[in-house]
Amino acid sequence: MIRYDVTEAGLRAAVAGIAPTWLDQAKARTAAFIKAKRYNETSGTWSAIKEAYMSLQANKCAYCERKLGGARFSKVEHDVEHYRPKGNIRLWPSASDKANRNINYGFPTGAAADNGYYWLAYHLLNYATACKTCNSSLKKDCFPIAGKRGGAKKTPAQLRTVEKPFLVYPLGRLDADPEDLITFVGVTPVPKTKSGAKHDRAMVTIDFFELDTREELLYERAELIAGLGLALRNTDGQAKAAAKKLLAAAVKPAAPHSSCARAYLKLEKTDPALAKAQWEAAVDYVGSHS
Repeated sequence: MIRYDVTEAGLRAAVAGIAPTWLDQAKARTAAFIKAKRYNETSGTWSAIKEAYMSLQANKCAYCERKLGGARFSKVEHDVEHYRPKGNIRLWPSASDKANRNINYGFPTGAAADNGYYWLAYHLLNYATACKTCNSSLKKDCFPIAGKRGGAKKTPAQLRTVEKPFLVYPLGRLDADPEDLITFVGVTPVPKTKSGAKHDRAMVTIDFFELDTREELLYERAELIAGLGLALRNTDGQAKAAAKKLLAAAVKPAAPHSSCARAYLKLEKTDPALAKAQWEAAVDYVGSHS
């Protein structure tokens, strides 16, 4: 995961440029939810502003960093994801999650709730775009927290300090920089710290989105590291200049799995022998899974 720098004012401007009346409609709908004390509409209108988030995130999933298709043909690949669920909140990990995925934390992850964060159903800093695996298959209506669920009408910034959410929100500066929490050992994401709250957040985020087990993610990261390692070791004239461009492009926010690329290139500077071993392992992985 990476951080996407944006302010609420910037989001409002982007949304207004796509759907000029959306913000006023969202305000009216939010007032109705607050009056009813629940989310009570049959369909939402957040898809109308999907492109604003797709553009901000360079068509990447906010959580797994897969590169998805663009707005012209592939909007359907992107879900507008509610970071805090607007309706009922499911328990996570469930009993089946614990049994089937061997999840057994020594700390609580929050209870289920009959009414979710209905007042945030149209809050711009409660959205991101995500792939269907991360959103529909894995996140669904879950939102694990370390503290107590915050009260109605509180803003995302106010809720963060009370609830202490485990999942990292990568848009703007409300939350920690994901790269301060999660790094990589080769193709595998791991907590950057060995213990404490940051470690627990990283571990839950990795487990929640199965960032360390999904075959498509491991394969794409292996392809990336295989290419980076080859580029790093290409010292021949014109090819060297091309390799330099590829290395620079791989760490840009728009690049798929750029957090993995950044971690690998940092390792190349601090421990070249280990980086070489990870490169060779990535090449073997790609070769054996092609």
